[in-house]
Amino acid sequence: MKRGRDTCVGGSMVVVGAITAACAGGGTPTAEAPAGADTATAKPAAADEAAGKPTAEPSGAGDSQPAAKAGPPEPWKGMGAEKRKTYMTDAVLPKMGPEFTSFDGERYANVTCKTCHGAGADKGTFAMPNPKLAKLPPGGNLQAVLKDDPAVANFMMRNVVPNMVELLGVEAYDPESGAGFGCYSCHGTK
Repeated sequence: MKRGRDTCVGGSMVVVGAITAACAGGGTPTAEAPAGADTATAKPAAADEAAGKPTAEPSGAGDSQPAAKAGPPEPWKGMGAEKRKTYMTDAVLPKMGPEFTSFDGERYANVTCKTCHGAGADKGTFAMPNPKLAKLPPGGNLQAVLKDDPAVANFMMRNVVPNMVELLGVEAYDPESGAGFGCYSCHGTK
C-alpha cells in the first residue's frame, strides 16, 4: 500500500505523542536517515503501541516453558563497572549492533562501544548521556525530531528504546513520574 503525505498526517500525531511519551526521559536519533530512505513504509504507530501494550502475541506463546527473565542476571543499578562492561559486551552489543546495522548498514557497518558511549569507551568511561550524540530538544518536545528525521525517530522509538529497556531490565520512561529509561538516557539536550 502506497502511503502519501495525506495518509500519514493523522498517524504522525500518534507517533509524536508516542515518541514524546517513550523518549522524554531518555534515547532518540543518533544517526541520519540514509539518503533516499522511504520513511512512509515504516510500521504505523498503533494506539496500543503508543500506550505500551503489546500488539502481537509474544513469541513462544503457548509454550510450556516460562519466558526467560529480561535484563541482566542482577539489577543494573547494583552491578559494578566490570560486571556492567561484561554484560554490555556479551549481551547488549550482540543484540543492538545488528539492530543498528540493519537500520543503516553503511553508517553502522562497525558498531562498537564507541558508537553509543563515544571516545570515553577507549578510556574505560561509559557515562551517559553522551554529549557527542545528537542533541534533542529540551523538555521532551520531540516533534521537531520526528519532522526532521522520521526514520531515525521511529527506529529509536520502536527498536532502540524498547530493546535497551529489556536488555537492562529497567523501567521504560514514564511521563507521569519522569523516571525510567528513554531518549534522554543517552542523548543530551540542545
